[in-house]
Formats: sequence, structure tokens, C-alpha cells
Amino acid sequence: MIRGRFAPSPTGELHAGSLVAALASWLDARSLQGEWWVRMEDVDGPRCIDGAAAKILQQLSLCRLHSDGEVLYQSHRNDIYQQVLNQLIAKGLAYPCACTRKEIEEQQVSLGLSLERHKSAVYPGTCRNGLDGVLMSLNGALCAEVLMSIGLTGGWGLRCKMFKKKWVTLF
Repeated sequence: MIRGRFAPSPTGELHAGSLVAALASWLDARSLQGEWWVRMEDVDGPRCIDGAAAKILQQLSLCRLHSDGEVLYQSHRNDIYQQVLNQLIAKGLAYPCACTRKEIEEQQVSLGLSLERHKSAVYPGTCRNGLDGVLMSLNGALCAEVLMSIGLTGGWGLRCKMFKKKWVTLF
């Protein structure tokens, strides 16, 4: 079953560009006899506006665009995301990274790569084999302990290992 989706951020009313994207994804799903779902990208707390999600759903409804399933809210799915992260970690497909956007851009420039083509820096894999030369196994507290020991108490996240021309089964 094909499932299309529209994922607006509830930071205000739906604008024309988002409505075009919603309609296009709805038409695509319908042309393939698929379902169309709405998923609210409400994870950026400071930017989200109270009542904006309801207003967006109302605007979609006025255009006769209705989710075929329950409207999903990203902020309500943390447990599911943690389970998937744990699976990626267990399979060795995720690793910690502490690179800032500025550092990634500087790395790209040092490699002679242009920002013009992608309009934003492409991550060069700096931390793929460890942070500051420290390889680590991602075992919750152990990982946090190693990160703190090299001075990284915040501002780090996980990246997924991707392989060129090879499919990766996550679960």
C-alpha cells in the first residue's frame, strides 16, 4: 500500500506553497490508489504556535483534504523514535557526531567542494570513525561518559551510516 503524507510545521497558518505541496502529495497518493496521511512536525517547540495545528487541519479540510488515518504528531512519538535509534545503534548503523554546521561548511571548503551546488554543506563523515580519534561503542551511559571525557557535554547527536549503492535494512 502506497502512503503519501503531508508534514506541515504548526508555526502559523497554511501558506499557498504548503497548500500546493499538500495537494500534490494528495494527488500523487490517490493516483496510485494509496492513502494520504498528515503528520504535524511539532518538534520545534519555540517556533510552534498554539492552535496552529488545528488551524492547518481546518484549512486542509476546507480544501477537502482529509488524512486517511489519525493525524500524527511528531512530539508524541518519542518512544517509537528511541526504539528505532536503539536498533540503529545495535546494528552499528549510527554514530555520535559533534560537528557544528559551521565546521561542516569549513570542512567542505577545505575539501574544495562548493556550497553553491547544494546550497548547504554536505556532511563529509568527519565523526564516522570516532570523535577526536576516540572510537566508541554506543551503549547509553558508556557513550555519554566517553563524550564527557573529551569535553562534549552537549551539542552532539547521532548520524546514520549510509552506504553508496547498497540497501540497508533498518528493521
